[in-house]
Amino acid sequence: MGMLGNQIAAGQALTIANDSFNGDGSTVAFTLSQTVGSVNDIEVLVDNVQQSPYDSSYSVSGTTLTFSGAPNAGTNNVYVIYNASKHITTQQVIPDDGSVHSSKIASNAVTDAKIVGMSSSKLTGTIAEARMPNTIGFIVRGSTQTWLTGNQTGWYNMGTGAVNSSSASLGDRGVLNFSWQTANNYPGNFGGTNFNVTSGVFTAPSAGYYMFGIIIYADLGGGAGGDPFIHTLSLINGNSLSDYGMHGRTATVATTMDSPQYTHLRYLSANDTYENVLYLNEHPKARVYPDYCYQWGLKINGT
Repeated sequence: MGMLGNQIAAGQALTIANDSFNGDGSTVAFTLSQTVGSVNDIEVLVDNVQQSPYDSSYSVSGTTLTFSGAPNAGTNNVYVIYNASKHITTQQVIPDDGSVHSSKIASNAVTDAKIVGMSSSKLTGTIAEARMPNTIGFIVRGSTQTWLTGNQTGWYNMGTGAVNSSSASLGDRGVLNFSWQTANNYPGNFGGTNFNVTSGVFTAPSAGYYMFGIIIYADLGGGAGGDPFIHTLSLINGNSLSDYGMHGRTATVATTMDSPQYTHLRYLSANDTYENVLYLNEHPKARVYPDYCYQWGLKINGT
């Protein structure tokens, strides 16, 4: 059976305050060691017989105990127990095993300083400043299984659709049909709704720092001479960040098959757009193979 209130720790005794007096057959008033306010505050025994506090056999006033009749003569035959002392003086509180529930713990009462260690399997829910990748992020790969090059030297979007550029300038880009799709060999829901597979544009759902990466599988030269190369360039809200990534070969080197990789850390406000565009030099020597190309993005902090 559970015990109400504080429990005595192992090896600790419960001390109850008490007084004892010698009766002489004539004395009716005795001086107590503690002040009491009511006859119910003490228990009184005379010759081992407990006296009733309800039949006026005794009364109290401050530190004076007065009997209605003098106790018989005897040694320590008048015994007084103080009821208020029937408590444990220890500050230790030991509840019964399994008796404390979460409703008894104040909100925000358990701080980091009180947690020594915790299994990673217990860390669930949203963690501030470390958003889970399956909520804000994407990994996509191209699915077009053929070599692509633009209709002329210039800039191209990596999206879905036919080449339609008239000038292939940065402001009048063509389209290379990458046919992006979710990279299913990665865990999590990385396809997301924030990356548009048609346009190749990512829209930030909330403000924060994002890490973006791209891997391009390229053929620089197509078996021909010259100095072909490819550029990558990232845009935020359609504006160039001038972070040109360049990969190429010289005329003295044979056809080069390579996979240039670029990574960028960017701060985006909510609803900002981010995209990578591609520059192909010396048409049609520089070309790409979308089926081996990847793009990814991950929010690493913020709100």
